[in-house]
Amino acid sequence: MLPLALRHVLVVCTGNICRSPMAELLLRASLPEGVSVASAGTWPSSGGRSCPPEVQLVMRELGLDLAAHLSRALHPADIAAADIILVMEPRHQQEVRCITDTAAGILPPLLLLGLFAERNSAHIADPYGGSLDAYRASRQHIQESVAGFVAAALLRCGRGRNDERGRGDRQATR
Repeated sequence: MLPLALRHVLVVCTGNICRSPMAELLLRASLPEGVSVASAGTWPSSGGRSCPPEVQLVMRELGLDLAAHLSRALHPADIAAADIILVMEPRHQQEVRCITDTAAGILPPLLLLGLFAERNSAHIADPYGGSLDAYRASRQHIQESVAGFVAAALLRCGRGRNDERGRGDRQATR
């Protein structure tokens, strides 16, 4: 279930160097002004790493820049600040729940981003270490998922795609 008021979206993957940074950038380009988006990784040692060159390349193909991105590990404060958490695969849901249990916090909606794509897949493949085609395929799945999520979020919040309060006229898939 999507929250009625969407102010802060958190995107989570394993290392915060491939999937979640791509999703973060695509969400920022697609969601209305006033909605913040952040990303983090479930690996405790996720912090301070740049995105692989392949990730930067496939995002530059869309006119989006991840050169300044540095990975960061997921912390209980990130979870507490989120209105919704989008993850790349079911194990990330479990890992987020473990961090929340440890912090004795309240968990916001925790959803599989891939279920918002037409292909309705619970798992967005991790391209890390794969071919450039694997990175493009992962980006494509994320693009489709983000488009589905944004459509559902805008509908839920009562905003149309071309609402002047939003950025619906800026296509993340240029």
